[in-house]
Amino acid sequence: MKKITGLIVALLLVASVGSVAFAYGDTASGRATATSINLWYYDGNNYHATLAYLTNITDTEVSCTVNFYSSDGEAYNSVLKVYKGNKTGSSVILTDESNSFKIPAHSTRCVEFKDLSKKNNTFGYAVIEWSSADTMVNKALIGSLRKYGRAGAGTLFGTCSEINGGQPF
Repeated sequence: MKKITGLIVALLLVASVGSVAFAYGDTASGRATATSINLWYYDGNNYHATLAYLTNITDTEVSCTVNFYSSDGEAYNSVLKVYKGNKTGSSVILTDESNSFKIPAHSTRCVEFKDLSKKNNTFGYAVIEWSSADTMVNKALIGSLRKYGRAGAGTLFGTCSEINGGQPF
């Protein structure tokens, strides 16, 4: 009976500590894949673009990297711009950062996938990776995708979907 009680106590202890008991390394990290990203540009009246809103749900800053891959599997990060909001009416481009950026605790960043440099139709997916110095963090981000565009003069559209089924990653 004492052996069974000891075994049950040991199992409860491992279950209550969870993955922290088996954590390793100096940082915590995670990733998710966002599909159905579309970049299409014909002219100023005919285009599609995609925005990814990423929110840090932790009490510490996280480092984030977003890599976009075309339908041919080629890295296509030149089309990414990272924004943060401000209180004066328009977003602020984080010009000193490209596809790698930091998200402060409880903050949101917007990653825009848009290429207005030439006529094109590119679609693919993005891999969103994060890391945190806080090794106790196991899920740091939630996110959504917003597709928007114009199909002819005056015809605007937009849709929204959740990254990772709306679950933290």
